Amino acid sequence: MKKRYIALLIAFAIVMKVICVYLFFFFWEMKVQGEYRKYDKGVTIEVNNLSNQSLPDLIFSYSVNQTDFKEVGTIKSLKAGETTQITGCSEEIISSDTSLYCIRKLI
Repeated sequence: MKKRYIALLIAFAIVMKVICVYLFFFFWEMKVQGEYRKYDKGVTIEVNNLSNQSLPDLIFSYSVNQTDFKEVGTIKSLKAGETTQITGCSEEIISSDTSLYCIRKLI
């Protein structure tokens, strides 16, 4: 019984050590990547409206080639002085040199 108890304590200690090492590297990676973590697919965009008027219907997209644009996200309305974020994209952005476009839809 005593040997079983010692083996259980050793197994528990090993599992806890593995969890601690994993958490250390997880939080270290988050710190290195900054406020916006890198995503396998997609991006995070912070949008600040520094103007004195509201901005309706903002569409953010990036160019795959010169004629094909993929939408990253939309903002229905952004009031003066307001900040928001768009996160995610259904398509993978392969290139690290990608241009992002903001289009204001006119009704």
